[in-house]
Amino acid sequence: MPIWGIAAAPLAEDDLLIVHIGGKNNACLVAFDKVTGKEKWQALDDRASYSAPKDRWSNIHIVRHEDKVWMFNERGELIISKLSPEGFRQISRAKIIEPTEGQLGRRGGVCWSHPAFAYKRIYARNDRELLCIDLSEKE
Repeated sequence: MPIWGIAAAPLAEDDLLIVHIGGKNNACLVAFDKVTGKEKWQALDDRASYSAPKDRWSNIHIVRHEDKVWMFNERGELIISKLSPEGFRQISRAKIIEPTEGQLGRRGGVCWSHPAFAYKRIYARNDRELLCIDLSEKE
């Protein structure tokens, strides 16, 4: 485990504790057994989180909604997934807003604000704009 703190809040899911640790080789999200502490799976090849001194301050916001987990990362991407004891399954991934460099000039900027979800919409912002995206299914 890292010696640095982890910026993103963990998700307790059934018998798992899912943590945004970050790292290469599919280790951005790591699931641990809540009782034994043993690693169950790793997923996503995104940047390292605050736990890695080289590229710290990366973040991902994790929100459960019904049977899906919605994640908004520092690059302005919305990731919809399903998580289980067997692993991570990405349903979709889309860039919804551009990162800005006001808070962190390297890495092409960041989106650090937690998104808000209401009435089948997501509200996300960077240092320049606030947007609202309708997530409802179109007929």
